[in-house]
Amino acid sequence: MIEISNTVKKEIQAVMEKNPGKYLRLDVDGDGCAGPYFALSLGEADPPENLLEINGIQIMVSDAVQRYSRVTTINLRINPAGKEF
Repeated sequence: MIEISNTVKKEIQAVMEKNPGKYLRLDVDGDGCAGPYFALSLGEADPPENLLEINGIQIMVSDAVQRYSRVTTINLRINPAGKEF
């Protein structure tokens, strides 16, 4: 199960409004001793991916993410360098 916190939802909606026609994509970007590394990006729809709606946000999710994610929450971290998901 993939979750998107309400704080992140607002940030994602702002990014999506500036990028019409693009989808938020969640993919696996490698694997480490603590588990997989997930990557968020914007892009076009890719047929092998699955389009899900999570907390009102449409997100393209690869099969690899679905295999790895029992429970994954996308959250926002704010630090002196800026914001990151």
